[in-house]
Amino acid sequence: HIPNPTEQIVVIKNWGNITFLVKKRPFTPSEARQIYQFCQKRFFTPIMMPPITSQKEELSPESPNEELTRYLQMIFSRERAQFYRSYSFNIQPATDEKPYFSQFLRWKQIPQLMSAFGTFQLPFFELGYWIILLTLLQVIIISFLCIILPLFRLKGSGSKRFAFMYFSGIGIGFMFIEIVLIQRFIFYFGNPIYAAAITLSGILIFSGVGSYLSSRVSVTRVLLRRFLLSVGTVCVVYSLFLPLLLKSTIAFPISIKAIISTMVLAFPGILMGFPFPLGIRYLSIDREWQIPWAWGINGCFSVISAVLAALLAVEIGFRGVLLAAALAYTGASLATVHQPSD
Repeated sequence: HIPNPTEQIVVIKNWGNITFLVKKRPFTPSEARQIYQFCQKRFFTPIMMPPITSQKEELSPESPNEELTRYLQMIFSRERAQFYRSYSFNIQPATDEKPYFSQFLRWKQIPQLMSAFGTFQLPFFELGYWIILLTLLQVIIISFLCIILPLFRLKGSGSKRFAFMYFSGIGIGFMFIEIVLIQRFIFYFGNPIYAAAITLSGILIFSGVGSYLSSRVSVTRVLLRRFLLSVGTVCVVYSLFLPLLLKSTIAFPISIKAIISTMVLAFPGILMGFPFPLGIRYLSIDREWQIPWAWGINGCFSVISAVLAALLAVEIGFRGVLLAAALAYTGASLATVHQPSD
């Protein structure tokens, strides 16, 4: 915690840009005077500066942009939380949980922005965010047309409730967990290639082990429910404690971090390997005609959830996405509750 951040930050404005100078220790009066003289020679405007002398008022610059100065003062005041909530854009600092520096669009402010700037200007406020939304819409449409629609030609009797709830839940949950772990390990290794390679290979290997072990157990609704709830529990535990583990070991050599990452991936990976093959075996008992539906539903929601995870991470953070994965697996477990129509 920095008690007086305004003494360690200088804000300078010219006609088209704003420059921030940040120092670990407070700027001295001599340094502040040099910055002020630099601004005077080049006709820059110092928006925020520490006092140049011991007298705070003496030679303290005043910005002609009173609104900008007032906003900066509110950001560095105790009322900044209220200011963040009331401002038209999301200007809260990015964190390790939500490391999206360029995301400043707020859903509830969209009507106000449309009335102020017009509909055609809205995409330019945050183009990347709208691209994710359009990608999600495209993926939903294409997945339905290419994966789900052809399945309607299949004939068979009986409710598809189990197949839909079960395989959509594990499809969503699996991808949510995978995406979050990749993002967590990007922070851990400082390299997206290492993070993706270790996470993808680890999840695939350990889920393969789980799939192999699933052939040694007898499939029942109770067993399915236990595995699904176990994965959901692991998601909750990881959402609470995984960031602490990674932060406490982030300075370790990369070889040690690779071992830690493998251990982190092993437990959920093995558990995540059980539900899909067990669900297929359960359907093969008396509803074998639904197995193509199960594959299609799982594939459709896996594709959709890969894009949806990125969108949710922007809004609720990585921890929120991991908790959403827990909800997905918990929702899938509800399919194992027997219904007369099943």
